[in-house]
Parts: sequence; structure tokens; C-alpha cells
Amino acid sequence: MESLFLAVLNMSPAGAYVWLLGVAAVLLCGVISFVMLKRKRILNSRKASRIIVVAAMALVAVLSVGFAMNRATKASPTETENDYEGNQALFQMESVYEENGDVSTRPLNDNDAIIHQRLETNASSASIHDTIYLGMTNAEVRSLFGEPDFSASGLMWYGYDDVGVFNPSNLGADGYIDSISVQGKDWSISELVNAAVKQHNKSDASTGEYPVHSSDITDIKANADSFTVNITSLYESYLPNGEYDVRRVHSLYSPLELSFAKNANFDYELTAYLEAGPPQVGNEPDRDRLEHDNYTAAMYFFVGAIAYDCRYGIGAGTAALTNVAIATVENECFMIQYFPGARLLIEEYDAEYATAEPGNWIIEYANPNNNLAVGRDGTDSIQITNDMIGIIDADVGDYVMKFEKYIRD
Repeated sequence: MESLFLAVLNMSPAGAYVWLLGVAAVLLCGVISFVMLKRKRILNSRKASRIIVVAAMALVAVLSVGFAMNRATKASPTETENDYEGNQALFQMESVYEENGDVSTRPLNDNDAIIHQRLETNASSASIHDTIYLGMTNAEVRSLFGEPDFSASGLMWYGYDDVGVFNPSNLGADGYIDSISVQGKDWSISELVNAAVKQHNKSDASTGEYPVHSSDITDIKANADSFTVNITSLYESYLPNGEYDVRRVHSLYSPLELSFAKNANFDYELTAYLEAGPPQVGNEPDRDRLEHDNYTAAMYFFVGAIAYDCRYGIGAGTAALTNVAIATVENECFMIQYFPGARLLIEEYDAEYATAEPGNWIIEYANPNNNLAVGRDGTDSIQITNDMIGIIDADVGDYVMKFEKYIRD
């Protein structure tokens, strides 16, 4: 009897439940047999009634224990649930991890594998920061987390709700990740490279000069711990040149090899800064483009904007402008802030490209005597001056464009 009791205690909850149901069935059969054999004697017997009641109570008790054990089995969290609390998707996969205690009892399908891998990687910030890295490819990101949960239309970056955002050099499978924002860490190859080059050359910049840097990556090698990039670097410094321009003071154009590694806090640190020789044939970047990028950065730093040329549709016509600083739209009217020297040209009406008949416009000045009426022939190039207020669509009696000299706040 003792050995039988110990055997029951050592059973799994499901096994004990089945054993108790068997005992209950035997008891029920015994009670029924007893009633059938003694039916004539117990019809009017209180003793027999008590036997039936006692047997029924015993049966109820046995079944209650069985149901209670079954509820306890269902209610208690699995080891998997405890490890990944809050990740409901994995709860649907309990049987995979509970059956015989063997993960391989049922092969995981692709979706299961992705969910399990993503949750396993996200078990702690430390583990995910160990796993992902700058320079990994789009294919490697998808092998870890599957297809993105969201992406930016017309832009490169994409991301996952429970992971973070990845910004690749291109969207191909071999496109490498240039920046990552995941669980408290914001990593960027471009920012790391720019900071390293500026720090290395800071002694070359005099007081008041603004250091800027642009580069093209010609090669990258990366793993979970570190990465090395070969770049063509253009480091420059600028000073203001009047109120609306800047001038270059210093320029250094050179190929470099920079290495960075994760530290104990999962931040990247510079570990090597080397002159790498001339750029590889076929990979030499456009220096003019790098210079323009640097000039633009310096202009925004000192001036707050950079001049550009643009064409704007006004009704059925087009206004071409030069030296625009900032353009916004208010109530279907273009609000143009311009640099000195900006010019305006209302182009001649061209029926081939127009979607409607041209309007009649008036270029309005502070002095009404200077106003100009413009029809389908357009205008010659006109200097935009401080007293030019804007362009009025005479057919509707409202402005389609206003002008204001740019002044930095």
C-alpha cells in the first residue's frame, strides 16, 4: 500500500488524474453491483441508503481531486512563460517545450523559429546589444527578427516593435547597417567617424572656426564586437564671410582606416586611426560633392540656411526664383524668404504643359506706382528688392506669393 501511495505522488499531474479517474470508475461499478444484488433488501432500508450516499460522496471527492489537479496544471506558468513573461506569442507554443521536456518533440515552423529567436534575443538589453552590430547586413537582421513590422516610405530605415530601428546603406540583402536605435543605444557609423576625424584634427582649427567633415565609405568589415571602415575623408574648417556666406579656412583630403569596438557598456570606442593610402580605383568619390556637403553644414551653422534655386507653380503659370533661403506655404500662398541678390522670373505661358488658362498677375510693390501687370507672356528676370511685397492673382484678388528678406532669428 505504501509503495502504491508513493508511486501516485511521483506521477505527473496528468498521470495522477488518469489514475484517480480509474479508481473512481471501479468504486462506481462496485456500488452499482451491490445495489443490484441487494435491491430487494434495501428498498426500505435506511442502512442501504446510507451506503449509497457514502459511496457517492467518495466518488465526488475523488473526481474533485482530479479536477483540482488538472486546473493546477493548466494555471501554473511554464518555465518558458517565466523566462519570457509578457510575450504572449510564445505561450501558444507551450507544447513544444513541455512534452517530455524535449524541445525537439515537434519541429518548429519558420514563424515559430522567428518568434522564439526574437524573444530569446530580447530576454535582456545586454544580450541584444551583444547580438546586433553596426555593419551587419539586412539579410542578417532579417535572419534574426524576420520581416520588419514597419518601414519608412521612400526612406531606408525599418524596424521592429519589440526591438528597434535599423538604417541601412541600401535596402538590398547585402546593404550594411549604418545606424541602429535599439533599447537605449543609438549607434551610427557616420557619427562615430565624423567625431573621430574632428577630434583627431581639432588642433588644426583656430578659435572661432567651425570644423566640418564629410566622407565616403569604400570598404567595411564588421562583426558583433567591432568594425573597421576605409573612407575617403574631407576635413575642413570655416569662418563667416559677411552676414549671408561662409569661407573655407582649412582643408584636408585623405584616405583613412578607422576601427571601433564595443566596450563593457556596449558603446563603440575608437581603437585605431590609420592613414590608408590612396583610394581604390573605381571607388574614388566626387570631391566636389563632399565640399558641397561641408559648405552646407557650415552655412546652416553660421547663417541658418543655404541659398537654392526653385520653380513654383502659381495658378496656370510658373515663378522661377534664385537665392531662396526658406519657402513655406500659408493658405495656398508661397511665403518666400530670400537672400540678397535673389531674382524672379514668371515664365511664359506654355499650353503644352498647362492644366488651365493662365491667370492675370500683379507684382505688387510698397509703392503702387511700381506695380507690374503680368499676362501669358511672363516677365524678364526681375531683381527681388525690399519693397517687393508679392504676386497677386488678379482673377481672385488674393496673393499667390509673398516675399521677405531672410534674417536669421
